[in-house]
Amino acid sequence: MDSHSDQAARITQRPVVLLLAGLPGAGKSTLATALASRTGLRIVDRDRLRAELFPEGTASMVEKAAALSAVVEAVRAACREGQGAIVDGMPFSRRSDLDRVATAAKEAGAEVVAVHLTCAVDLAEARLANATAGESRHAAPDRRPGLAAEVAARFEPLPEWVVRLDASDPPERLLEQTLAILTQLATPVE
Repeated sequence: MDSHSDQAARITQRPVVLLLAGLPGAGKSTLATALASRTGLRIVDRDRLRAELFPEGTASMVEKAAALSAVVEAVRAACREGQGAIVDGMPFSRRSDLDRVATAAKEAGAEVVAVHLTCAVDLAEARLANATAGESRHAAPDRRPGLAAEVAARFEPLPEWVVRLDASDPPERLLEQTLAILTQLATPVE
């Protein structure tokens, strides 16, 4: 078994919930997909849940609140099944959203880790512009240029326990850094 497969096996032996925070365009979905592939953790994506709940949706605050409730229940279910999850599809720009999901995961017996992909607004905006110009279809109906600046304007400070990673780093580096964080959780202290 190679070191990455070994990491994945150790990470998934206990419920771990990873909350990915950051601006739209920071790379949360890219990182979530790579992590799920390497660890076997399931992705709980608020944007996809919202799209399923509201196929003709407008990304209103009412829809986002309902989808957040679905995220909380999906995380609880994953933890009760002894599995972990990666929470994607939301910036966690409101501290109360982060607290709500983290509390639900902890109450269900999971270890919780939050990673904030810090990103300059201009970089996030450039990534959004590139994504909307290409064939890539994101589940969020409100994903458009200007969105990162709007979210940044309302982004509340995250707690100190949240790990910050530089989203301008290459995706492979972010993956390795996050795997190292998750592996530390799975490694017993001697």
